Amino acid sequence: MTRYRLRALAALALALCLCGCAAVVAGSLAAGGTYTYVTGWLKKDYPVSLDKAYRAAGSAAEDLALKVDKTEKGTSSASLTGKDGGSPFWIDIEDSKQGFVFVSVKVGYFGDELASRRIHEAIAGRI
Repeated sequence: MTRYRLRALAALALALCLCGCAAVVAGSLAAGGTYTYVTGWLKKDYPVSLDKAYRAAGSAAEDLALKVDKTEKGTSSASLTGKDGGSPFWIDIEDSKQGFVFVSVKVGYFGDELASRRIHEAIAGRI
């Protein structure tokens, strides 16, 4: 009987923990403007088209005097790569097909969150 109660209590605790995670995920999706920083990439979604985000990223790179070495644009994604001072940078843009795009920025091989945030702020200023 005690073993049954412990298992039931553990299952209830696990269910409560998972419900909290779902609320956090739903809240962050609804907020739509929060940054996530994962493995050196600073990611944010913007409620614009792929074309507008691509133009904004190019203008932001120009505003920040970044040296753009390569640009690519397809029907569902785009990217810019180059140098920020002596560090390489990458800007990846993916179309969600739902009225917004995901923009991911990485500066340096291991990621520089402050430099990536500076680029995101410049992109947001152009959108």
